[in-house]
Amino acid sequence: RIINANYYSAKAADAIRLIKYAANDKLPEGVRLEALSAIEGWNDNHPLDTTTGLPTAQPKDREDIKSAVQANLGEVFKAAKGKVLAQCTRLAMKYGYEIKSEILLGQLNNAGVSLEVRQEALNSLVARKAPGLEEVVSKLLNDKNQGLRLKALDALMKLNSAKAVPSAIKLIQNGSLLDKQNAYALIGAQDNTAVTSLLVADLDKIIKGQGNPPTMLDVIEAGKINPNADVKAKLAEYEKTIPPTDMMKKFRPSLNGGDIERGKDVFLNHGAAQCVRCHKVNDFGADVGPNLSEIGKTQKREYILQGIVDPGAVVAKGFGMVTIKLKNGQSVAGMLSNETKKEITLKSMDGKEKKYAKANIVEQLPPISGMPPMQFLLKPTEVRDLVAYLSSLKKAKKMKSH
Repeated sequence: RIINANYYSAKAADAIRLIKYAANDKLPEGVRLEALSAIEGWNDNHPLDTTTGLPTAQPKDREDIKSAVQANLGEVFKAAKGKVLAQCTRLAMKYGYEIKSEILLGQLNNAGVSLEVRQEALNSLVARKAPGLEEVVSKLLNDKNQGLRLKALDALMKLNSAKAVPSAIKLIQNGSLLDKQNAYALIGAQDNTAVTSLLVADLDKIIKGQGNPPTMLDVIEAGKINPNADVKAKLAEYEKTIPPTDMMKKFRPSLNGGDIERGKDVFLNHGAAQCVRCHKVNDFGADVGPNLSEIGKTQKREYILQGIVDPGAVVAKGFGMVTIKLKNGQSVAGMLSNETKKEITLKSMDGKEKKYAKANIVEQLPPISGMPPMQFLLKPTEVRDLVAYLSSLKKAKKMKSH
């Protein structure tokens, strides 16, 4: 509440108080980060109070705090470690606080500091185009930390794409799966002879059914952004092999290679898909759709993928909307709860169930899924990650009772 009060007051003096608060290393890391976040997002428009969640009137004018940050951020740096140090580095870059390149290089090359700090140091060095950085970044391509290797390749691509492309292709040939996927994403936009040869060859393998499943989607996505005419022609050739209505063939490249943690984030937090509004995993979510806590144990990846991109094709029992027409001319719709040879049971929107004898039914339409086709709401890479996450759900976790 104190942090929010200073943020919404919007004066330079308030910003100084927040910075001094963050400089106190006796306070918990979380509140120090929250204070720095208020500085980082000083000029953002936040219609809701983050403490109460209620709409809050914004000040008409927020004072410029650049000078205040430059004059006081050094106090935070004196006692900054871990995430606080990383956020300080971001603030320094945003507000023009001068950190000597030697200090940033020290952070970057220190394997003992956190990945986030090293990445932010690298971001700052790239932004200022520090002398000799290209050589430093080239060495980091062999760092033991995979996250830093990926960031280093991205940095080298910005500094010297001609030098970065061979390194990226080397990772595609010999790196880990994440290295390969990241490298494809970075070379996609490069109009380079070696890149053209690689993408054309890889797309050709996919057309012939010989593509590497975990990286097929990355090859296709790289082809979509590549400007070379030969790559575009080969991509068009691939797209001609996909019938317009065959969602499974269109999204088959999303079947393998996804990241479980990113997929979990899609399931829990994606603003458009909103999976948890209908589905439950380990007692978290809703019961509108099937419980997915063990779907990876009971279903194969193909079934999961189809359920995401073509939900009408795989309606789970008990969750399809069925419409029947009775002999008296009445039409009834509801969720199909149960069906036997003699009767069906439908659940209405108010949760009540009612049985109908099949002898009185003259027409029964196939069940319709209430789930929207996610191919319109999720990117192919997000679909891939979601498949990976759902496939990993093989045993429901028992929630602790209180």
